[in-house]
Amino acid sequence: MRMGGTFIGERTKACGDLEIEHQRCLCCVLVSAQPLVDCATWSLPGRILSTAELHGLAARVADDRDAWEHLVGAAVDGEGRHYAQLHRDEHVDVWVLVWTEEQDTGFHDHDVSCGAFHVAQGAVREDCLSVAAPRSRVLRAGEGHRAFDAAHVHQVGHGGGPPAVSIHACSPPLNRLGAYRIEEDGTLRRESISYEEELGAERPVEATVR
Repeated sequence: MRMGGTFIGERTKACGDLEIEHQRCLCCVLVSAQPLVDCATWSLPGRILSTAELHGLAARVADDRDAWEHLVGAAVDGEGRHYAQLHRDEHVDVWVLVWTEEQDTGFHDHDVSCGAFHVAQGAVREDCLSVAAPRSRVLRAGEGHRAFDAAHVHQVGHGGGPPAVSIHACSPPLNRLGAYRIEEDGTLRRESISYEEELGAERPVEATVR
């Protein structure tokens, strides 16, 4: 249940005289503590990873299309947010996310976890929170990647065009994150939430595979 105020980055869609909030979700949800795909070729070091190592890991997984491509085929044709956990251990977790039109995460941080993502297909937009105005850029498959420390505040969303696919890695594995909202008096608040809360109403990509 959300407290009062508006989450930064939440989108609304006009429908007559009504405004309907698009459902928000963040990057991850805890599903299993066991590896879900064969990750032998990913060169996991068995310890907490640096941002540079997370960047490299996300790129390797993006190139390992056999690990995730079969999960996203049906998802790009459906509605709602689709995701799958590819790996989780005590040091790192890895996810594949599918993005379609008008989907974004809202502004959030990753608590104590560093992270990285790599665009494997289509285009993904990242907006970085700043005092003046959010700084935005569109990252495209083959050239789009981002690595960040735990203090980074951003929102990620679809970058336009066909459905997009991105690979995300966090170390240590993501357990909580901060969602940013504006109170009615203009005060900025950070709300600490579990990512199970954020993705509880969303569908895992596995459930869409035919």
